Amino acid sequence: VGAGTVLGEMSALPENPATGDVVAHTSVVTLFLSSKTTNHLATRFPELRARLDKWSVCRRAWHSGLRPDAPMLLSLP
Repeated sequence: VGAGTVLGEMSALPENPATGDVVAHTSVVTLFLSSKTTNHLATRFPELRARLDKWSVCRRAWHSGLRPDAPMLLSLP
């Protein structure tokens, strides 16, 4: 993964339990947002909610083997 990569966002969305491991081979700086904080921000900023929802659809499609064009799905109107 590279700079600006988002990890764990699926588990922050309602009804999206997820687990995963990330191993860093170099120094990293991380930002942790709890599900409660993420949901609060998504409620306050509808454009964030829209992006998270699109991201969720994209990730689910990717993991099911459909692999949609992620940039198209993740772009905001």
